[in-house]
Amino acid sequence: MFRRSIIIALVLALALSVIAAVPANALEDIYEMPVLNGDDVHPRGDADTDGEVTILDATRIQRYLAGLAGESEIDKAAADADADGDVTILDATRVQRVLAGLCDMDGNSLTDPVIELPAPVMKNAELIAYYIAVSWDKVEGADYYRVFVKGGIYGSWTEIFDTDTNYVDIPSVLFTGNTEYSFTVCCIDGFDGDAIGPYDDKGVSVMYYDMPEIIYVENTDNGMWISWNEVEGVAAYRVFYYDDGWHKLGDFTGTGVTVTGLTEGEECGFTVRGLDSDGSFVTPYLDYGMWYEYHSGSNYGGVTSFYQDHYLYALSDELMLYLEHQGLEMRPNDFDSEPLLTAYLGYTGTYADPSDRLKYYMLNEGKYRIDLILAMIERNNADPSEYYYACAFEEEEDTGEYYYYMYIYEK
Repeated sequence: MFRRSIIIALVLALALSVIAAVPANALEDIYEMPVLNGDDVHPRGDADTDGEVTILDATRIQRYLAGLAGESEIDKAAADADADGDVTILDATRVQRVLAGLCDMDGNSLTDPVIELPAPVMKNAELIAYYIAVSWDKVEGADYYRVFVKGGIYGSWTEIFDTDTNYVDIPSVLFTGNTEYSFTVCCIDGFDGDAIGPYDDKGVSVMYYDMPEIIYVENTDNGMWISWNEVEGVAAYRVFYYDDGWHKLGDFTGTGVTVTGLTEGEECGFTVRGLDSDGSFVTPYLDYGMWYEYHSGSNYGGVTSFYQDHYLYALSDELMLYLEHQGLEMRPNDFDSEPLLTAYLGYTGTYADPSDRLKYYMLNEGKYRIDLILAMIERNNADPSEYYYACAFEEEEDTGEYYYYMYIYEK
């Protein structure tokens, strides 16, 4: 308030010095006004009531504030240019800004009009593991985009994401299997901002199928039994095994197979992909697969996961609380059991300190991935409270890069 008083005083002093330089008879010609009729109504800013807003109205306001113009020489209602209920130096400034074309009488800027941008050209919608990847061409002048989806439970275009990139990976937990979805995008004036352009009403579409995932593995006397979830709309499943690349094991109409010809202690990688009736791929697949170690004999005690010996880390406090609300508890240190499910959470890059890797990754992607894990549990008609979870990193020896996993244990 003190600073504002100083500014007002300086402006008034400047105005008075200018007025003082004008000959007295000229001032009389300019400012000699009859007593105003109280019933007259004048537009905002027309302080001198001559029917138009000019620089003389700003000067009249300044003279009134300096005590050089009396109550009879100004229309106080019209002089309140900013309509805040009081006549101040800011009203004179508002009149000057209006005359300079910088704003309207309400103070709305006229120098930075919103420019409508064209609808982005949609490029592709593609199924990948745990996501639908949507992309579009960048629009010159657009810093942010809003993504819409339609299909399934989304009966009309529904906004789901704002982003500053020209692509987005949308978690598959938001979608229902065997359903077609369409996607489109418009430009917005800031994150969570207003639309500043239309969207392509056609968009791009993709038929979404759930991804088949290996959900149970058991050692037997003559091999390893692997089974996967049933996927609605899929005619058959192609199982791949890893041997310096993925190779076809066979196509199966059921949801399980015994893999034979394995050697004791062999590390085995498998992945599954869904086919339509023509034998074409219609589902995504886990390109890193699920890995296990084979030991013959059904009484061996189950499959040993590659990842069980890696250090386990807790999630961030925020995500631990999120899991707690979902009913899933962290595995106790003294809990000794093979994981029921090993789920890939993501790639974390090369970081020296595991806690830094964990913080970086989980703050950026973790919640969406955890939603997927919970969705897998729900698909099996199970209660999350019946399970423990744990997390771990695995380091790729050749590159020093890290991959992050979550394990689900049955209590």
